[in-house]
Amino acid sequence: MVALCLWLAAVGAWGRTNFRGLPFYFEQVGNLQGLAQVGIQELYQDSFGFLWIATQEGLQRFDGYELTPYKHEPFDAHSLSGNNVTHLAEDHQGDLWVIASGMLNRYARREDRFYHYPLAASSGDAVEVVTLLADGPKSKEHREVWVGTRSQGVFRWDETADSFTPYQNLPGEPNSLSSNLVTHLHRDRGGRLWIATYGGGLNKFDPVTGGFTRFFDDPTFDVLSVVGYHKIPNTGGQPPIHEDRNGFLFIITHGGGLLRFNTENETFIQYRHIPDEPRSLSNNLVYGIFPDGGGGLWLATAAGGLDRFDPRSGGFTHYRHDPYNPYSLPPGELKDAVFISDRQGQTWVGTARQGLLHYDADRDYFRKLPLRADGNPTNHITTLLVDRAEALWVGTKNNGLHKYSRYLQKFRGHWHNPNLFDSLPNDAVTAIESRNEHELWIGTSQSGLIRFDRRLGTVMERYEEREQGLPSNRIQTLLRQDDGALWIGTRRGLALLDPWEGTFKQYFENAGLSSEDVRSLFRDRAGRLWVGTRGPNLHLLDEEIDRFDMFHLGEGGFSTVERGALVAITEDQFSHLWIANLGSGLVRFNPEDERQRGFQHDPGQSDSLSHNDVSDVHVDTLGNLWVATRGGGLNRYHYETATFEHFTVKDGLAGNILYAVAEDADGQLWLCSNRGLSSFDPRRNSAKNYDVGDGLRANSILAHGFHYDTANTLYFGTTSGFNYFNPKHLNTNPHAPPLVITDLQVMGQSVDAAHLQQTWELDYHQNYLRFQFSALDFTYPAKNQYFYRLEGLEKNWVPAEKNREANYSNLGPGHYLFRVIGSNNDGVWNEAGTAVSITIRAPWWQSWWFHGLLIVIAASMIYSAFIWQKQRLEGKQQEALLELDLKRKTEELDYARKIQLSMLPGGNLDTPRLTAVGAMRTATEVGGDYYDFQRLPDNRHCIAVGDATGHGFAAGLVVGMTKLGATVWAQTPQTHNLKEAMLELNIGLKRSLTEKTMGMSLGLILLDEESGRTEAAFAGMPFPYHFCAKSGTLKPLVMKGPPLGFLEKIPVQTLDLALEPGDYLISYSDGFPERFDRHNSLWGQDRLEETLDRICKRGGHPESVASQFFAACDAFADGRTHDDDMTVVIVQMKQKR
Repeated sequence: MVALCLWLAAVGAWGRTNFRGLPFYFEQVGNLQGLAQVGIQELYQDSFGFLWIATQEGLQRFDGYELTPYKHEPFDAHSLSGNNVTHLAEDHQGDLWVIASGMLNRYARREDRFYHYPLAASSGDAVEVVTLLADGPKSKEHREVWVGTRSQGVFRWDETADSFTPYQNLPGEPNSLSSNLVTHLHRDRGGRLWIATYGGGLNKFDPVTGGFTRFFDDPTFDVLSVVGYHKIPNTGGQPPIHEDRNGFLFIITHGGGLLRFNTENETFIQYRHIPDEPRSLSNNLVYGIFPDGGGGLWLATAAGGLDRFDPRSGGFTHYRHDPYNPYSLPPGELKDAVFISDRQGQTWVGTARQGLLHYDADRDYFRKLPLRADGNPTNHITTLLVDRAEALWVGTKNNGLHKYSRYLQKFRGHWHNPNLFDSLPNDAVTAIESRNEHELWIGTSQSGLIRFDRRLGTVMERYEEREQGLPSNRIQTLLRQDDGALWIGTRRGLALLDPWEGTFKQYFENAGLSSEDVRSLFRDRAGRLWVGTRGPNLHLLDEEIDRFDMFHLGEGGFSTVERGALVAITEDQFSHLWIANLGSGLVRFNPEDERQRGFQHDPGQSDSLSHNDVSDVHVDTLGNLWVATRGGGLNRYHYETATFEHFTVKDGLAGNILYAVAEDADGQLWLCSNRGLSSFDPRRNSAKNYDVGDGLRANSILAHGFHYDTANTLYFGTTSGFNYFNPKHLNTNPHAPPLVITDLQVMGQSVDAAHLQQTWELDYHQNYLRFQFSALDFTYPAKNQYFYRLEGLEKNWVPAEKNREANYSNLGPGHYLFRVIGSNNDGVWNEAGTAVSITIRAPWWQSWWFHGLLIVIAASMIYSAFIWQKQRLEGKQQEALLELDLKRKTEELDYARKIQLSMLPGGNLDTPRLTAVGAMRTATEVGGDYYDFQRLPDNRHCIAVGDATGHGFAAGLVVGMTKLGATVWAQTPQTHNLKEAMLELNIGLKRSLTEKTMGMSLGLILLDEESGRTEAAFAGMPFPYHFCAKSGTLKPLVMKGPPLGFLEKIPVQTLDLALEPGDYLISYSDGFPERFDRHNSLWGQDRLEETLDRICKRGGHPESVASQFFAACDAFADGRTHDDDMTVVIVQMKQKR
């Protein structure tokens, strides 16, 4: 009896160590999409990384964020044949084969549709499919699928013929299939196909003859074994055949025990139950077989429990239910059990009546695991899967789908367990301190002080409030002395505990404390004890008289610690004390001369302390001072300038409300916040965040519940228990996820099989694209990260928002490559990512043949004009006419130039919030460039820039008409819609201009100077550029469309953006990109863009930017005069005053 008690105590100790500190947390997946109410029958991860879920109500595809359902639709011939999906397999071309309601389906990915294969028996009756095997040997050129049926043998589908060939048992034919009742199909490593039957044993298929070799009539077996040998069972989700690493087939039977089959010499070894042999098989009726992670085999038999077979010794270890051992198997047979092992050698058993079991190989015992957070078991497990990121998926008959990943169990912890009397109280952990190598002191908010054994996870001793003991049950801070005594700061006084005697020494106001609300304890390098309390006073213990001296903070001529509480104290390399005051900032105190200096937040000084609620201070091993605030994030103090550098959520922190800061052995800072835990790298100024999804007990971590011990273990208290971990051994997910395009929309319509096709060709009007993408790592999808860019339009990577989308509109003709890269939850990146090539074909009027036709027509017109001019000049009378004509044209050009210049505004636009500068240089041959500034009645500004076709007086006339129309529109209230303005101006010019060659390229910009909101519409003009001062990037604002006045109906594209202070918006005429140098080379769009990017990055007044722009173009031309007007308009937002 004593031995039994000791054994039970040992088992209990093992259980505490393994499971109290590191429980298995299961997440239920797909509740909102209805998975919680359906039976899961099979799980399958395909070659792309998608998870497929076979249910009684259809098929689901999961990408980590959304479930895509596939169901039977009565009026859709290409939907599933039925909703009861039982088997899934994938061929080497990526098509999915599905058994739904007993019928075979092929899901053609590229078409996103199903094809049905209704197999028929010789009698014409429908055939029920029970198992399938996709693909033949890899050397085969075509796909091959084998289907096993319940009563009609096997069928083979060959892609070439797109037909099925039946193989059945034929009486009197020894080379036919031995039985029509097929239970399993297996292809070995050598490519040989094996068919298991119930009643006919094992068959090997000969692909040359189309016949079968039967294996079941071995004369070495007695009659009883032969009967069982024939019966290879259908075990549902668990195959009855397993091939080991040596190529042996292990086959379970109903009555014949376990068989090992050598596929090379085609011989058997049988393992049977021998009554007097304890290491033999427990029963010859075997229900299931599965390999463990160590080379052994698990077998479920009719004897109940499990047998573990060791192939090296040939012996069996039996695991049975033991009512005296809580870590034994549950009672009863595991007839319908499913098994799986992960890469760590962990074995999982899903049962039909006892839920999920976990086998711990190190301790050689089983434990029943609840899938639900409330601890209630989910009894009927139907299928198990370990995905490529090592997450375990558990499908149930009546409780949906559940997932467990060891990479989300980064933090061990202890908390209240109502079923264990010696667990922590149901209370917040407010302070933690080490007692020795194995024990902790735990302070709570309502339950006093606890001595805790962290190895066993048990409370060893409790100290509660009493007259000569603990002053209060509300513990606020702890400090251990070198001799083991413990200082305890409480809400109602300070105490010193002698843990050997169990006695307390109390300190109240009569001992010199100005407040009994003790908030912080600190011992400096000189061994002095400092105490911070609520209020403005710091206290120093005079150990000779056992009383406290008091120092009032705030006497140094600064207004600081008149409220709040002194919640943290530290010492820097200059022996100065830094005191965190929750409410009044930070104080530096020199104990030698009692000089003080306060630091507070100053809204007018950007490098002041970020917030006055200072919660913690820490001096790192390099001497840097770090300040945690509740509301202003983290601060780093710079001694040389007495200024602060700030780090907030914008720099990657989990939250701006920080409670504590600690440093690990590698110099990383760990920050407690109300949104979890952050690891901050001071060298890179980068952060990584952890929350409840990573295994934290709660996201809110309490201030003094942060403790770092000498064994490099970090503890942190939460509102319910505490977590701990070693920063050097965080369980990090190493798997780079596969990236897929889950949806591609063209003009708002999704295309089929977006994740398959890598190249798309679109017409010019199909220029609105939306990409959606996913990294197929299901560990913690909410923390997967993404960057994307459209090469050909964007040079820099763009971070994706939570919707994982990229949208592009008004793409011009050309070739583009959309690329996306992604990471898993722990920041391991797939930098290759995935890519889609997009080609947008040019419209017919931009095609090469149309341009060629225009060249031919233009050449013919030039030649005709030349002949006509030559004939016109012949003779003296023609000379006089020519002279008059020349004079007329000169006068017309002079008049046109005057008209052109009179159309321009009287000066630049300059307001408190924006500056707009226009500059124009006319050509010798007058063109039609134009710009204007209009103030609208609704306090917005309209900026126009345009270029009339043609030259001379005609161009001036078009400019005048446009200016008149734009002015009337700008001064008319309630009509400021750019698209309508463009359409109306187009109609007006079309109907007023009789010459087909006359028209106007125009850009209109509406700008709200208060908000920076900007709307633009450009028709026929070169697209403008937006320079973002914050990111330092120049981006083209692509808007395509024909000039005004040529067509009755035109498409008008508009674009919205927000200008921030310092941003530039640059518009220009085609005189810049189309300017030639002495070698007849164009300046071109690329040189123009590079020049603008360089000038804008230098910054400056828009007049300076315009001047540099003209100078750069002139330098390229190298003295050659410009042939067309050159106009530029530059808008810049100013800083708010």
